[in-house]
Amino acid sequence: IRVIAELGFEERAIIALHVLEGIGLAETASLMSLTKGLAGERLRSARARLACLLSATEALEKLGKSDFRDIRQ
Repeated sequence: IRVIAELGFEERAIIALHVLEGIGLAETASLMSLTKGLAGERLRSARARLACLLSATEALEKLGKSDFRDIRQ
């Protein structure tokens, strides 16, 4: 998904490991050298940012813009 490319490296990593690959939070935390609590916070933050980006993308598409680069110029 194009929107995932807009996330930071750590946000993409935690989404990929936990959500897309289905790895448990404890193992995801271990793989990323985080505590389980911090991994949970980072996952919530990444999901919230992804939701915002998806909403923004949907709004832009309704306006006829293909992606964020169209409005940054």
